[in-house]
Parts: sequence; structure tokens; C-alpha cells
Amino acid sequence: MERCADPAAPLFCAPFSCSLLSRFTVLEFAPLVRAASPADDNTEGGSWNCSFVSAFHPCCSLFICGSKGFSLAYLCGPIEFASDGGKMWRRKLTPFLRNELGHRVYDPAEDEKKNLTDEELTHFREWKTTDVERFRRVVRKIIHFDLDLIENKADYIICHWDAAASAGATSGGTPAELTVGYRCGIPVYLVTPQPPQEISGWMLACADQVFSSVEELKKFLLERYGRERQSPLWKD
Repeated sequence: MERCADPAAPLFCAPFSCSLLSRFTVLEFAPLVRAASPADDNTEGGSWNCSFVSAFHPCCSLFICGSKGFSLAYLCGPIEFASDGGKMWRRKLTPFLRNELGHRVYDPAEDEKKNLTDEELTHFREWKTTDVERFRRVVRKIIHFDLDLIENKADYIICHWDAAASAGATSGGTPAELTVGYRCGIPVYLVTPQPPQEISGWMLACADQVFSSVEELKKFLLERYGRERQSPLWKD
């Protein structure tokens, strides 16, 4: 295990190997700072700030900076066809996860860059109608990125499935992410106000717990993951 560059920060860097990830962002719901390869002198946000940044080995070994021993929550739910891009519920929940539980959070709706080039990020949505094969190649990169992150880094998944989603706002990624979580034995917490008969049986089967509201979820998480109940994931 390697210590972060800032000796005053109670943080750590744990190496993690991943052949498909080329970039990773831990969203701390603070100014989003990214780091590319250590060889890249044009890192957005300037020098490596261990409070927010994930740094990358040129060979794609992943280094995560965060509070020692705390879990990573993956926020799952419709994005592409959601009215607000799936951002609002995630923005409201993230401070609770960070401040009350001390957990790290990955928000795929906020991290639009992921492992894409600048050109791909700017144009891939329009390619859906003008160059569908190019669009498919870009989305496959996103699929690899998100599913690898769930499989290899997430400690639990929170899925928000509201009335709009049940009413037909198509989401192919959400059931896929829940399936990967289920297959990997990662706890899946489904939040939905909808009755069971209006929810996909597949999604219900993937969920470990189902909650009718975010407040109900918060109460459960405090009991399950409260700071006093946590044990270090990493030992010196």
C-alpha cells in the first residue's frame, strides 16, 4: 500500500488492477477533479489533490484515494431518458452517504467523461442518429467502464426506480447493472414507490432489499453501515 503524497491527509492509495478501465472518478460531490496518467502534465484541476483524485498507472493499474476502509456506493438508475438525466436524486443522496456514513460515492450521471475522449464525449449522442456504428463503439466503452467498476470496486448498489421509469422511460443499463451486482454478490438496494406488480420481476429478484422511499433507505443504511458499525477494509 502506498501513502498519498500529502502527509497531512488521512488517506491511502490502494493499487487495483483492471485491464479495461483507463480512467476513474470518485465523485465526492465537491468540485470534480480528474487525474489522467501520472505522465500527463495537463491534468484538469492542476496538481494531484488527494482529497478528490484517482490517479492512474500507465498500465491501467487503478489507484483509489479515499477515507481509509470505507465503502464505495454505486448509484444506479435511468440516465439517458430520465427528465433530468438522472442527476437530481443522486445529488440529494450523495451528501448523506458521504457525511453520515463516511462512504465514497460513484455517480455515473455526473461522471459523463468516464473513459471517453473529448471528441467522443462531445459528439457521441448525435452519432446515435448520424453514425450508429460509431455510437455503438463509444457506448461499449461506457458499458465496460461502468460494469467493471461495479464488479471490481463497488461495495453496494443503490438503484432509484421511480414512476417515470416504470411508466416507460426505457433504461437498458439499469437492469444490466443490477444483474452484475447480483451475480457478483454485491448488495443491491432498490428504491421505488411503485407496487411490485409494476416492477420488472428480474429487477426485484436482483435486489437484496426494496424500499418505498429514500428516507426508508437512509434509515436502513444508518443501521447497516453507520460509522460505529464499520470495520476497516484495509489493515496495516
